[in-house]
Order: sequence, then structure tokens, then C-alpha cells
Amino acid sequence: ITQATHDTTNNPSVISISWGSAEVNWTSQAMQAMDQAFQAAAALGITVCCAAGDNGSSDGVNDGKAHVDFPASSPFALACGGTRLESANNAVTSEVVWNDNSATS
Repeated sequence: ITQATHDTTNNPSVISISWGSAEVNWTSQAMQAMDQAFQAAAALGITVCCAAGDNGSSDGVNDGKAHVDFPASSPFALACGGTRLESANNAVTSEVVWNDNSATS
């Protein structure tokens, strides 16, 4: 992140991170270091976009509780989630969100 932030050849305005893990899998030191790197990027006008995860509200942790994905949960990152759309005849027929296994409209 730091290297990309200070890349004077490409001068990025956006950095994309497509990986992450439940916060419980990170040390506080690692999260703090990432937060500081994201904050430094923000101070230079660089937006850091982070994938919010593909494992539902448990984020792959099997304790029956909701968990969030880091680095998407960083206050200095833009968390990006998604949905799956299905269409027919130029109309959306169903949309499935990250926390829903059914395909209802």
C-alpha cells in the first residue's frame, strides 16, 4: 500500500484490494499498520477500495456470530460489496446479496 501510495510514476488516485479476512484473523498490530497506510493514502487524495468478502455475515468464522472483513472494515477504506443480478427481456428477474443464498426478486 505504501509503495503504491508513493508511486510517482503512475500517481494512482485509487488503489484496489480484492482480498481480506475476518477481523478475528488479524492481529491488532497488523490492522493498525494497514489503517495507517490507508490514512496516509487518504491524506494524499488516494481512495483505497477493499472487497467486503464473499462468505456471508459469518465471514467464514464458524461461531454463529456476525463478523466483518478486514481491511474493508478500516475507517480509511471504501468497502465494496456486490450482488448477483439475473435478467430476462431487459429486466432484472432476481438479485442475490452477499447474505442471502436464495434467488428471490
